[in-house]
This record gives sequence, structure tokens and C-alpha cells, in this order.
Amino acid sequence: MNYVLAGERLDMAHAVEVRLPFLDHKLFEFARSIPATLLARNGTQKYVLREAVRPFVTDEVYHGAKQPFFAPPMLNWESDV
Repeated sequence: MNYVLAGERLDMAHAVEVRLPFLDHKLFEFARSIPATLLARNGTQKYVLREAVRPFVTDEVYHGAKQPFFAPPMLNWESDV
């Protein structure tokens, strides 16, 4: 599922405003121009991002495994009435 739709489901379900990271169009255009060989290196995903933030995060975060994000399931409000 794409992040925008997941974010919309999450904020609508909980009546909060969600700010999704990395959706600035200038940043996206730059990221899209990064060669695929830099996106994953030696089995490490998000290589460029990890290297960029390495001075600012703990070793646990830097070496952490990628974890999926799951929005809450859609509820059928009419059946709960």
C-alpha cells in the first residue's frame, strides 16, 4: 500500500492531522535521481539515507532492520450501530 493512502486512512480513522516524511517535491526529484546502486549496498536497504543520518542516530537505529508500517484496518461503522 502506498504511504499517502495509508496516512490518509490513519488520520481519518483517528481524527488527527498526519505529516508524511520525505514528500517534498524537490527532495523527491533529487532522491529519484540517485543511482539504484546507492539505494542498497551489501544487503543494506536505504543506504544513502542511513549514511546521511549516521552522525545523528544511535548504532541500534543505524543498523536496525526495515519494519513495515500498517495502518489500522478500515472499520465498518454501520455494522457497529
